[in-house]
Amino acid sequence: MNAHSNNDPDKLRDKIIGLGEKSGRKNYYTELKKRLTELETIQETLRKSEANLKSILDNIQDAIVIHDEHGSIIYANHIWLDMHGVSEEECLSSDIYHFSSNIAPVNKLPVIWKSVMNGANQRFEWTTVDKNQEIYYCDVILTRVYLAADFYILACVRNITERKKYEEALLKSEQEKLLILSAVEERVIYMDKTQTVIWANSAAIRSATKSEAEILGAKCYDLWPELCKQISDCPVKRTIASGSIQREEIRTDDGKIFDIQGYPVINGQGAVIGAVEVIQDITDRKTSEEKIRDAEERYRTLVANIPGIVYRCLNDENWTMLYISDGVENITGYPAADFISNNSRSFASVIDPIDNLRMTATKDIELIPERREYNKEYRIIHKDGSIRWVHESGTGVFDENGKILYLDGVIIDVTEQKKAENALRHSESKNKALINSIPDTMLIINKKGIINDFKPSSPPCPLLPDLEKVHCRSIKEAAPLIADSVLISLDSVLSTGTPRSFEQQSGNQFFELRVIKVDSDNVLVIIRDVTESRKYAENLLKMQRLESLGVLAGGIAHDFNNLLNGIFGNIDMAILAAGKSSEATPFLEEAMSVLDRAKDLTRQLLTFSKGGSPVKKTVKLKDTIIKAASFATKGSKTELYFSIPDDLWPCEVDANQIAQVIDNLCINAVQAMQNGGTLKIAVSNLDTDNGEKSEAQSLPCIRISVQDSGQGIPQDIIPKIFDPFFTTKPNGNGLGLATVYSIINKHSGSVEVDSVTGQGTCFTIQLPAQPGKAETEKTVQAEDESHPFVKAKILLMDDEAFIIKLISAVIKELGHDVTGAKNGDEAADIYKASFESGQPFDLLILDLTVKGGNGGKEAMEKILAIDPKANAIVSSGYSNDPVVADYKSYGFSGYISKPYKINELKAAINGALKSRK
Repeated sequence: MNAHSNNDPDKLRDKIIGLGEKSGRKNYYTELKKRLTELETIQETLRKSEANLKSILDNIQDAIVIHDEHGSIIYANHIWLDMHGVSEEECLSSDIYHFSSNIAPVNKLPVIWKSVMNGANQRFEWTTVDKNQEIYYCDVILTRVYLAADFYILACVRNITERKKYEEALLKSEQEKLLILSAVEERVIYMDKTQTVIWANSAAIRSATKSEAEILGAKCYDLWPELCKQISDCPVKRTIASGSIQREEIRTDDGKIFDIQGYPVINGQGAVIGAVEVIQDITDRKTSEEKIRDAEERYRTLVANIPGIVYRCLNDENWTMLYISDGVENITGYPAADFISNNSRSFASVIDPIDNLRMTATKDIELIPERREYNKEYRIIHKDGSIRWVHESGTGVFDENGKILYLDGVIIDVTEQKKAENALRHSESKNKALINSIPDTMLIINKKGIINDFKPSSPPCPLLPDLEKVHCRSIKEAAPLIADSVLISLDSVLSTGTPRSFEQQSGNQFFELRVIKVDSDNVLVIIRDVTESRKYAENLLKMQRLESLGVLAGGIAHDFNNLLNGIFGNIDMAILAAGKSSEATPFLEEAMSVLDRAKDLTRQLLTFSKGGSPVKKTVKLKDTIIKAASFATKGSKTELYFSIPDDLWPCEVDANQIAQVIDNLCINAVQAMQNGGTLKIAVSNLDTDNGEKSEAQSLPCIRISVQDSGQGIPQDIIPKIFDPFFTTKPNGNGLGLATVYSIINKHSGSVEVDSVTGQGTCFTIQLPAQPGKAETEKTVQAEDESHPFVKAKILLMDDEAFIIKLISAVIKELGHDVTGAKNGDEAADIYKASFESGQPFDLLILDLTVKGGNGGKEAMEKILAIDPKANAIVSSGYSNDPVVADYKSYGFSGYISKPYKINELKAAINGALKSRK
């Protein structure tokens, strides 16, 4: 504080004491001296108090200024002095008006001053300036204080310049945010917890069904009803409930796609007070993404066909991979995922360290100044520790300022070539021999169509007839058959960089040609023999045709077998009625013989039936083959020879179907040798463990060859001989070889033909074998004559009325009682009634297939639920139906295939009655 006095207290004291002593009034002046000493003590205390107050004011973080009633400054702490850059003397000689800026409302100071002097504190914002006229924003508190027997005004001033700048920036930021939100294309609305709209941007207002005035206060789900009806679970509602960001992607009826996102609005206490909803039309983006995915898929397919590695990486010391193809695993032993963004290892870590240093030093030199393609050869350290040589070619990708962004390139394993170069550096012929071990033919052709280099295949490719006219010759001269296609592909590949493929036939051989860009002037043409793969595709197509035929053949054969069954039964009954001595009997027996041939035809048709399965058992086929071949050649001029070992491996087959195969092949051979000839049938075990390999199987199998000395088959029709209904015989039906093919295929085997016109034909069959497995016990359904006859109660179910009538008559002729049913449901009901009455049926004969109703399989399920001991025979026109193939698994004790004769039915009935539970 600053106190002013006209007299020095010490001098005044000495003067008074001196006068008292001179005047002789000692006692009076002694008392006066005492009083002056006390005054001195009080003044000292006051000085200390003022010093302490000054110290306190100087150490307060805010500026402190004391004014008199006119605004003159009588004290200011160092904060005020530092704020304005003035000395204490400069400050004490000034007033509040001196430090106020021109934007401060100084005209209000007298009123404020008067109010404070009357005892009312005041707080307000003020602007002050330093001696350089720099403006400070201040928060000011004015208080009246009593000092030195008078009232003063104390100002506590806090510099809020930075806060004001922040507030102004924040206000500007908020204004900018509102402008941005109003300018964006996305619909943005702000709502409270009840989903009532508080604010909406321009895009939301434009797209809503309500006017701008109606939007505020409306529910968010009323703005776009056509959009909201598609939402299964509102993301905004979930956001308000969970306090977390939620989203949903929907597609409207008009095909548009929207992304709906909800963002929670949370107060200072952490409570959700509302939500912001953002709706974005992402239809174009989604469409673009789908196009990009399609493009990426095509790119991946292209990359997958490129040998080696395709990559995109950063030009850093680790070669950080942004993309790398799966081919990297073949070269390094590590999967591609390991290298992406250095996930598990960097690509630099698998490069030989010396090579890596050399490449890093030269890559920038080549790329940055001239932007040329780089080509490098270096070593890769494989996961197993081996060294792989690779060739890398690539280019840098730069931004508009010439800064390199990343590298794109291809890495190809050239280990073998390197080995060949190192080992055979001085022998070009040996190098060519090594390259020629690759089975494909390869040509390097420049953009003018000249063959700069080539690698022939072994055996030579027929598309290049004269190998002497290949090197440095025109493609038109060296390979006229493929020249036009290659030249068209060459132009396209060089311009787009996309490989092209096409096929070319030469005689019976098919070739795939792939044209791949090598550089800006050359392409690589790879010629590969795809004859075998084409053959496989043709076999597959042939089987698909057979399956299609099976749908038709199965239905026809089933219905025809029902008709044959009626004819067989009636002729059998007629023979019984006429007796052996009747003149009609020979004719009836001849008719029966003709019907046997019709039965064989339907059996061949059933071979194609879709879904039909062979009735397989594990058997040795030696006896089956000998009997079938001997029967087929009986009465002909054919000399038959067998070569079949006694230790022939068993096979799991339908022996009847394999016999049919041998029968058909032998009949064809006999017909090809009308004037006689030799037929050799050789069977052998084929063990892949001993180095032999089946074309159709990788497991042990048996090989059956049927070779004749007949006329042979012309080469142009060999591809057609297994097609259904294809025949060159005047009286042929075209099902013989088609049946052979279908049966062998259903046994997971293979059949091939080799024929030379005028020299004969050889069919070779291979079937999977099961060495060491025992033969399945043979079951015989023949009638046991020693078994005494037992009259039985039989239930017969068939959907054909004439079959029920005829077979019922036959069963009665055999001495049994019979009841008929037209479908499975009726049969089950009849059986249930008899079972509950205590007089169940001894045997059921159930037709497997019923038109428009439940057949034997479904009926048996119901009957077994009634009586688990029910005894039944399944009957079907599909002799190779899965139920027939494994009838016991479906609860049947036997089966009989339509059409059947009386003695066959009698044997089946007697066999079932003997095996009754």
